[in-house]
Amino acid sequence: FSPAEKVWIVGGLQKVPVSREALIASSNLTFTERSVSTAWLTPGRDLGAVVDARLEMLRFRVGAFNGGGDLLGDDNPGKLFAARIEANFGDERTYQTYGTVDDLTVGVGVDGWANSGRSVTSSGVGADLIVRFDGFALLLEGRRNRLEPKEDLVVAPGTLAETDRQGVFAQLGYTVGSFEPAVRYSILDDDTNTEDAGDAGELLGGVTWHSDKDQVRAGLGYVSRLENNRNAVPNDTLRAWFQLKL
Repeated sequence: FSPAEKVWIVGGLQKVPVSREALIASSNLTFTERSVSTAWLTPGRDLGAVVDARLEMLRFRVGAFNGGGDLLGDDNPGKLFAARIEANFGDERTYQTYGTVDDLTVGVGVDGWANSGRSVTSSGVGADLIVRFDGFALLLEGRRNRLEPKEDLVVAPGTLAETDRQGVFAQLGYTVGSFEPAVRYSILDDDTNTEDAGDAGELLGGVTWHSDKDQVRAGLGYVSRLENNRNAVPNDTLRAWFQLKL
């Protein structure tokens, strides 16, 4: 509901207001899936409430959630809190990459979150940028997380020591007619103190075709896996995707 003209309160199972790429609707993703850094370093969906306020070029979102990601209940007494602020310059959309724009449009966002789980306290910060000009769309994002195991463990933690994780990605695409060729480079370091198989990345290049009203998308791309592991086996993939919006 809306207690004021430019302030909304949204409750239920929803996306935690963190990361521009995570907040982009799946129907608007360039490659129909998110980067490896976003997939591993953002909370995703959770049950809670978000206050969403807009003032001129600024947008503020603050949310409180159960922290377990479950629609049917709460599995621990801790809570997840998140906040995001972003500034938009220009009149075009900043949560999609497809299409041409008449004027330069820029969106900048920063956010942070903290979650007290049953065995691990986790927190993270991030910043993102989108630039759209003519048919070009540039999307950049960087994130850093920290995991801290609790002393009074209830269940086995996912980490036994304080662990810092970080990741970045950059994506550049161009809309020409009904086609959107794009390339994305993303990396993930799941422990900044260790060089191992957890240091992984990917380079994805492809092209997506859009129907007139963008109700149908079909694309083809190639994923090159960049893994820091002497025993890694070749696992590059050729992908095809199809999306129908009803």
